[in-house]
Amino acid sequence: MKNRIPTSHLDSICVKPATSIPIDTLIVNSVIKKQIYDPLVNTTAQIITDNVLVAQEASVQTHIEHYYSEQSKLKSEMESNLLVTLSCLVYLYCFRTMHL
Repeated sequence: MKNRIPTSHLDSICVKPATSIPIDTLIVNSVIKKQIYDPLVNTTAQIITDNVLVAQEASVQTHIEHYYSEQSKLKSEMESNLLVTLSCLVYLYCFRTMHL
């Protein structure tokens, strides 16, 4: 039994019977369906239509809306500042190389 990971600390864990789990935790509610189940079904459908010849004619949603979809559509202030900074650096580089 050399080079084995000790698992004796797992022996003392109290295992609950399945009947003690509230049924509400096993039922998919609307939040879980929207956040986990629907994107998983959509991703699976995309994989199937991409790889199974017979299913390639099926229409599948290609974009999954997420919680921050509206915010991510907006152009960030940092992105616009970065573009201004980069254009200034390019201008300065060109100016410097012309006047050397």
